[in-house]
Amino acid sequence: MVIDIYKNSKIYIISPAKFATGGTELLHQLCFHLKNDLGINTFMYYVPENCKDPVPNAFKEYSVLFTNNIEDDYKNLIIAPELYELIKIQNKYKYIRKAIWWLSVDFFYASLFKNEPNLFPQKISYKLNNMYKKNIFFDLAELVTQYIEKVNILSIPEIQNVDYHLVQSFYAKQHLKNKGINKLFFLSDYINKNFFKRNPDNLKKEN
Repeated sequence: MVIDIYKNSKIYIISPAKFATGGTELLHQLCFHLKNDLGINTFMYYVPENCKDPVPNAFKEYSVLFTNNIEDDYKNLIIAPELYELIKIQNKYKYIRKAIWWLSVDFFYASLFKNEPNLFPQKISYKLNNMYKKNIFFDLAELVTQYIEKVNILSIPEIQNVDYHLVQSFYAKQHLKNKGINKLFFLSDYINKNFFKRNPDNLKKEN
């Protein structure tokens, strides 16, 4: 099983604009290496689209190209991270091939609750909603994981329409297999070398 890339293929990677986290850095690293190592026309696609300077300052070293226009052609590929609201963007396109890069399993379900709370037991919906409003994301994810096995993600149209699933961990691979998803490709990541240049004695520590 392979993902066919043609001479004139274009790859688009969805990412939140001006948002620097470990996960969004992996998206920029992927864009960099697809373009520079494999010679594939690869672009970041930022959300929201109207952000004038969407590339986070911390990631400008990758010199990625970005676009607000996605060519809806079968030869092209669009990659979304696992956040449900970003996966839903792929609904706008009919012909382009679609992929999800599962950087996290738990946060997919937390984002799914935000958009589709009816998929979770009613008795916890109120508590989850309050946690989300208060931005308690880690506790939110922890609580959602208790109900992961009860959610049939294959019933979700956005998951049904995905052509490929990229997994960053063995945990994600096994989880998706258990959910009945088989089009899996392992795509790992790496830590930016600048991380190792930090002086830990200068970092502010908290209890």
